[in-house]
Amino acid sequence: MATADDIAKEEDEENRRNTMVQGETTAAHAHHIRRKKKKILPGSAVILRVPPPPPPASLSGCASCSNCYLGHSCCHQPLPEFPSKSHDRPPPPPPHLQPQTKKVNNIELQNVYLVDNDLNSKDPCRKSSSMSPQYWLPRLPKRHRRKAVVCLIGGLCFLFGLAVPFLFGKSLSGAQGNPRSRTRPSGAHLDDYKLDAVLSDLFISVKTTKKYHHPRLVILLETWVTLVKSQTWFFTDSEDAEVSRKTNGHLINTNCSDSHSRTALSCKMGAEFDFFLRSYKSWWCHFDDDNYVHVARLAQMLKSHDAGIPVYLGKPSTPKPMEIFDLKAPQNTSHFWFATGGAGFCVSRTMALKMAPFAANGKFVETGEHFWFPDDVTLGYIIEHLLAERLTVVPELHSHLEPMSRIALDEMDDQISFSYIKYNGVANVISLPGPFSKEVDSTRFYSLHCRLYTAPYCPDEVTT
Repeated sequence: MATADDIAKEEDEENRRNTMVQGETTAAHAHHIRRKKKKILPGSAVILRVPPPPPPASLSGCASCSNCYLGHSCCHQPLPEFPSKSHDRPPPPPPHLQPQTKKVNNIELQNVYLVDNDLNSKDPCRKSSSMSPQYWLPRLPKRHRRKAVVCLIGGLCFLFGLAVPFLFGKSLSGAQGNPRSRTRPSGAHLDDYKLDAVLSDLFISVKTTKKYHHPRLVILLETWVTLVKSQTWFFTDSEDAEVSRKTNGHLINTNCSDSHSRTALSCKMGAEFDFFLRSYKSWWCHFDDDNYVHVARLAQMLKSHDAGIPVYLGKPSTPKPMEIFDLKAPQNTSHFWFATGGAGFCVSRTMALKMAPFAANGKFVETGEHFWFPDDVTLGYIIEHLLAERLTVVPELHSHLEPMSRIALDEMDDQISFSYIKYNGVANVISLPGPFSKEVDSTRFYSLHCRLYTAPYCPDEVTT
C-alpha cells in the first residue's frame, strides 16, 4: 500500500516528465522556425517567451507561484536543462526589459518580453551606422521591388539605346571620315537653316530680265536657290514657261520695260515692294540675278535684328552720302545713304509699312521721278530722307562694283553675298582653286556652293 510520501514522489515524477516533454516541444518548434528562415521585418515586435528562473531551493510548501509560466506550485523540482546544442537555445531576454503579460489569440501568456525590432532603436547596441544601406535605402515590399528593378533595367536599356547611334556614328566618322564634311567650314551646313524660323518668314526677290534667264537664272536655280526655293521669287519683264516651271510658278512678269533704264529698274522694284506687302512676311531681301547668297549667313544676320522695328540693312557703293538741295533754296541741302541693289539689301516689314505712303501701289516710281533717282537710290531716299531712318551697314554684302578677288579664301564662309561680271574680257570673280575649272564654272558659283554646302554634282573631295 502506497504511503503519502510515495504518492507525492509519483506526482513530482509525473510533473517533471510533462515539463521535459513541453520543453522539448518548444525547442523543436523554435528549431523549425529557424529552419524556415523566417525574417523579422523592421518595426515588428518580437515575443520572447522565456521560462523564469527556478525558485530557491530553500523555499518549501506547495503554494501557487504567480510567476510560474507553467502554473506549477512552488514546490516543484528545478526545471530540466535545455538540449546542449547552442543553436537550439532560445535567446536570453535583454537585461533591461521586464516580463509582461501578453494576450495572443485569446490565450494569456505570462513572462513575455516585447522587444522593439526597429532599426533606429534607442538601444545603442542595435543602432545601424548612417553609412549602412539599411539606414538610407528604403525597404520596399517584394512586389514593388520587382517593379522597381524592371523599371531601372528598362531605363538603362533606353539610355543605352539612345547613346549607341551617337557613339557608333562618331566612331565611324573618326575611323573612316567624310571628305566633304571635313573640308567644309564649320557652321555652313544644311541643317543650320533648313528649319530656321527666320527663313520661313522671309521673302526673297531677285530682279532679272528676259535676256538673262539663261544662263543666270539657271545658275541660281542650281546653286543657292535650291536651299530657299519656296521663299524666292523672280521679277522679270516677259513670260517664260520653262523658267516658270523650274521655279514652281515663282516667275513674276512685271510688264515693265526690258531695258536697263532708271524707270524700268524702279518699275520692277515697285512690283517687288507691293508683292512683299501682300506676302505678310517679316523680312524682305532683294538681290540681283548675278548674286550668290550664303543663306546660312543671311539667316544669322536677320536673327540679330528685330523685325518689329524699322530696319534697313545694306552696303553703300559710294564713298560719301547722296546730297540733294532745293532749287528755290540752294542753302537747304540734305544728305542720305542708300544700299546698293547689286549687293543686296533687307528691309523689315515694319519699315516697309512706314514706306507704304511713298512706295506702295505704283508710288515708288513717282517718288523716284522727283530727282530722277534709280531704284536703290529711291529706296534710300524714302527711308533716310523722308522717314528719317538710318541704314545699318553690312560689310559682308558684295556687288560686282568691288573686286571680288580681294575676298580671302578663309573669309568666304563669313560673307553673305557675292557677285561676278565680265567686262572687256576681264572677269571679276572670286578666287577659288576648284573643284571646277573656270571653263566649266566661269562665275565660280558652282565651286563656291560645293565649298559652303553640298549638291549632287559636287565631287567627294572639295578643294579649299
